[in-house]
Amino acid sequence: MNNNQAIKEITTTILNPEIDYLQLSKALTELQSIFSTLSEVDFNKPEMEATVHLPSGVAIAPKWASRCLDDMIRTKRFITGIYKAILSKQKENPNRPITVLYTGTGPFATLLMPLTTIFSPAELQLILIEVNLHSVESLKRVITKMDAESYVHSIHNCDASIFKLPKNTEADILVVECLQHALAREPQVAICYNLLPQLNKDTILIPQEISLHIAAIDISGMNNSLLTNSNTPATDFMEKSDPVFTLNKDAILQDAHTFFKPGFSFAEHVVNFSEEQLKEKTALAILTDIHVYDSEKIKFRESGLTTSSMISNAVTGGKKTITTRYILSDDPYLLTSVN
Repeated sequence: MNNNQAIKEITTTILNPEIDYLQLSKALTELQSIFSTLSEVDFNKPEMEATVHLPSGVAIAPKWASRCLDDMIRTKRFITGIYKAILSKQKENPNRPITVLYTGTGPFATLLMPLTTIFSPAELQLILIEVNLHSVESLKRVITKMDAESYVHSIHNCDASIFKLPKNTEADILVVECLQHALAREPQVAICYNLLPQLNKDTILIPQEISLHIAAIDISGMNNSLLTNSNTPATDFMEKSDPVFTLNKDAILQDAHTFFKPGFSFAEHVVNFSEEQLKEKTALAILTDIHVYDSEKIKFRESGLTTSSMISNAVTGGKKTITTRYILSDDPYLLTSVN
């Protein structure tokens, strides 16, 4: 079996609606091994462990970007969501290829290269953006070894948070996967606000929505639920606020005309927890909800992207007021203040 046939079988496993965790883990381990071989990269070299610091956040090093495959549910949900989005766009446009603009490809373009074994070049075209030159060089080797040059419209080695797309660039789907939990450190927000307004208004954004929430958590109850592998609803051990920050197409297009103006800042949001809501709660945290596309969602603690980010592990006294604002900087984060 050649590499493309192996990747196609792996992709079929990833797209299977039923999750067999052992089978999925084995498939993703094999996929990482294949990509590593194709890339001819020694990820232990110092340059492969170096991050790129941008005005809008940190672009993680090629070594760590290559390890995103280790996050099984993240990989499965994103690839399946992109697959579903392509099918949706094909129904609208049956007589032309669907173009996907994918930024933050890392050294393998993990979320899209597997789909080149499912779709033909007449069905799928790729615009690829990556800021790390070492990752771009690796990606080009992967593309060549997979004989996938005919899928690639263009590759741009640039900072996607400020990049101006070539005139008349059209993309049916925009995939931005430059994030960590709580939308901290990496430039997901800035990239989305830069690229999406440059595309047609019917472009699908993936993830479709990312929202941040404040939660009061009973840590002991949460850990017991995890240790016993029970299906205890999260509501049994936490109180979760409405979104305090939302990244989706509507929000981006609403602020697009002011985002790059001096002095722009996101709105402040205030969360109030009553004494009753805080009963038996021992911590305050930021939660991240990710709606990739259609029914593909990443639930609480299914992925490193949806683990809680602690604000305080000591909740004492009566009611609490948490003031929040998402901060854009070279180290973006959700600013919180507890009173």
